Amino acid sequence: GPGVTLFSEFGKYLVGSINCSNLSVHSGIRISKFKQRTPPSVPPLQRDKVYVSFIISDGDNLPVLTVSNFPQLWKDPVRGKLPLGWTISPSACMLIPDIVDYYYSTATDQDRFLGAVSGIGYAYPDSYGKRFREQDRRRVFDEFLDQTRIYMERMDLEEIWIMGVSRDDLIGRYAERIPFLKAIFPDYGRRVIDYDEATYPTSRNVPVFHAVTGWSEGISRGEQIEDLVSQIRAITPSERPAFMHLFVLNWFADLRMLREILNRLGPEYIAVRPDHLAVLYRQEMKRRRILIRVPTSIYGIENHGLLFPIFLRNVTDSQMEVWIEISGGLDRPSLEPDRALLSPEKIFRLTVSGIPSGDEIHIEIKAPFGTIRRAIEYHQIAEGEIAKPFPSVGSLQFLRRFEAEKLAHRSGREETDPDALGGKVWSARRGKTEGGYIVFGPYSPIDAGDYLALFRLKRTGKGRGLVAVIDTCVGGGKPITASREIRVEELPLGEFRSFPLLFHHPGGGVETRVFWPGNASLAVDDITLWKVTRRKR
Repeated sequence: GPGVTLFSEFGKYLVGSINCSNLSVHSGIRISKFKQRTPPSVPPLQRDKVYVSFIISDGDNLPVLTVSNFPQLWKDPVRGKLPLGWTISPSACMLIPDIVDYYYSTATDQDRFLGAVSGIGYAYPDSYGKRFREQDRRRVFDEFLDQTRIYMERMDLEEIWIMGVSRDDLIGRYAERIPFLKAIFPDYGRRVIDYDEATYPTSRNVPVFHAVTGWSEGISRGEQIEDLVSQIRAITPSERPAFMHLFVLNWFADLRMLREILNRLGPEYIAVRPDHLAVLYRQEMKRRRILIRVPTSIYGIENHGLLFPIFLRNVTDSQMEVWIEISGGLDRPSLEPDRALLSPEKIFRLTVSGIPSGDEIHIEIKAPFGTIRRAIEYHQIAEGEIAKPFPSVGSLQFLRRFEAEKLAHRSGREETDPDALGGKVWSARRGKTEGGYIVFGPYSPIDAGDYLALFRLKRTGKGRGLVAVIDTCVGGGKPITASREIRVEELPLGEFRSFPLLFHHPGGGVETRVFWPGNASLAVDDITLWKVTRRKR
């Protein structure tokens, strides 16, 4: 929250200890060495499987480790029958060493501990040291990582779960400053769009596995299981093998849920320990030689130019030259550059632009060992659906499409709608739903710059006057960067309309909101976000 952001900006971190009693006793116990159980053999890599690791959250919080939650999960008879990643604070070896020793000595071959957010203490790397002079920020963050390295080594932790970090250079810095680090598992719940954004290598080819699952409040245990299975299947790529981080919110989970999720996914999905996930992914990287990050799907607006990046990474030990072609789906295509000399471990960015001409955009990467092909789904928003006035923009770089039912809400409910792009909407009913912000979020970090947000709404009942206020703002509500009032006469009954907001964002978390005053029933389908790369004059 904002408190964590604030103390992170001043180069501080928190070790959660509220309601963790007798720390003066626990911290006085001396244990010379911590050693996790010798890991079992890594299972053989099967190239038709999807490998997943369950990562259980909130082990940075000392009372969670001692009384609040982990002790109950630890006693579950399912433990030991399912591979699990347990997060734990590197500071625990100083403050509760006897508790750490208990967990380590009673762990099974299926239990693996990894460092908890976001290192020696709770902090947001994106914000860390921001109140310092520009030239001092790297040093301040490195000091945090150096402390993290010392205490991870003492606790025999070789993987880490981090959050509040979106910048690739900061994620990579963990691998650079912690030489024994084997894998990084970012995010407190899902914030990525697709698999290519979720799983990739960073510095030293250390694997990064972003969370691909998010947990919902206010639903039953059965609904939670069903929703998680749907999320996992939806983000699973068509290409095999695949490797994914399944985030487990400790407060809502029990181990039988995780076993049920795995059973429902079926034999194509194999659960492994987090350290084994990293080993298997490295084996696959060695086979592929080049890793390609492209969006799996893109949304654009009719008659508007589209722009998107491609990232190439050489995961071999030798330099390699490749050529890139747009083989279909774009009129007046442009590719800058169209060839790349890939150095080992370096990321190379290319920019693709043009006018979409079909439902798929086809890319070919020609390397010395063969041709790699990628297809990107293209979804077009009709100009006739967009409310006037439409702002003057140039090419649009698609960033995110946020389904309304997946964002945060103060009131309303999820409903099925066959005209919604995903088949579901978030609905507010006149006379039944409490007025207020019915949709808000997602607080995703974005760079400073100009952006276009498109809110897809439908009026589902009669009414008068103001039907909604839409706005964009910096995460947390201030400052508001753009807003628009929408009246009943602008939103025909039973028809979706998309309302644009052009705004400048200063950088950091972005929030989009729909305020509903209660005058007419309303359905919200989604909010789509683009970066404006070239403004029309």
